[in-house]
Amino acid sequence: MNVIKVSGFGPAEVLQKVKVSPIIPRENEVIIKNSVAGAGYVDIMMRRGVYPHINPEAFIPGIEIAGVIKTVGKSIDSKYVGMRVYAIIPQGGYAEEILSTIENLIFLPEWISDEESIALGVNSLVAYFSLALIKYKEIKKLLVRGANGGVGSMVLQLAVSYGIDTTAVINKQYLKPAISEIGIDKFYTDGDLSNNYDAIIDPVAGEKMDNFVDLLANDGDYILNGASGGFPNECFGMSWLTRFTKSPRLYFESLSSKDINSIREAMNEIFLLSKESRIKPIIAKRFNLDEIIKAHNFLESGGFFGKVLIII
Repeated sequence: MNVIKVSGFGPAEVLQKVKVSPIIPRENEVIIKNSVAGAGYVDIMMRRGVYPHINPEAFIPGIEIAGVIKTVGKSIDSKYVGMRVYAIIPQGGYAEEILSTIENLIFLPEWISDEESIALGVNSLVAYFSLALIKYKEIKKLLVRGANGGVGSMVLQLAVSYGIDTTAVINKQYLKPAISEIGIDKFYTDGDLSNNYDAIIDPVAGEKMDNFVDLLANDGDYILNGASGGFPNECFGMSWLTRFTKSPRLYFESLSSKDINSIREAMNEIFLLSKESRIKPIIAKRFNLDEIIKAHNFLESGGFFGKVLIII
C-alpha cells in the first residue's frame, strides 16, 4: 500500500511516498479505499513539528478523506461494503487505504461527490461552528480574515447564506473576481480604521492579528479558528486588556472539541445547503500522491482560492 510519510519534521521535501504493509481491520473496524484526501494548513503545521503529539517516525499527514468501504471487520454488517463515506481522522489520510470505526464515518448522499465532500469538509465545519457562535445574534457587520483560503472562503459563503453583511480580507487582489462571484462585494483595505465590525472571524492569527482587534465595535466578538499566518505575539493577551472598556470577547474554535454526533449533524446540514446551491464546494487545485511536495509548496504560497485536494 502506498502512503506519504515524513523523513523528519521540516520543509515539504521531507514528504516521501513509500510502500507499507497492507492494513487489517479489527473486528469493529472497516477499511476504506481512499479516493481523495484534503490538504490544509494543519498538515503543514504537523509536518513542521509545531503541532502537539506528533511522532515523526510514524506520521502520515492528512486529517480528512473520502472513499468507499472495501472491507469490514467480523462484527460489522457486510451491507456497509461499497458505501461511500467521508471521515475526519487524527492523521493518516495521505494513504491508499484507511482504517476507521463505523461510528466515525459520515455517509455521503448521492448528490455529493467524494471530491465535493472534501472541498466542503473540515473547512466548512470550522466555518459552520464559528458562525454558530454569532449567527443568532444581531450581527450587522462581519469581517473575515484569510477570506481566499479554505476556511475563509467557506465562512464567506455561509455568512452570505445567513444574510450577514460581510467584508473580506484577502492577500491577493487578483482573487477579487472569484470571491465576488460568491456574493461578496466588500473588501478590506489595509490600514482602514473607518469601519467597526460586530464580529471578526480569523483563521490567520499571526503578528498582524492585533491590528484587527482594533476594528471590533463595542461588545464585539473575535473568533480565532486557525493560525495559517503563525501564532500571535506572545503578549497578545495584554493587548486585549488595554481594550477592556470596549468589552471585546475572544473565542477559540476548534473541531477537536466537537463530538462525532455534532460533526455529523453539522455536515449533513452543510450537504443540504450545497444541494440547495446556497453554498458550493470550491476546489483550488488537485494533486496526486506523486506530486505531494508540489501540493504542500502550493499550500504554503497562500495565493489560491478554495480547497487543495490530494487525489489518491
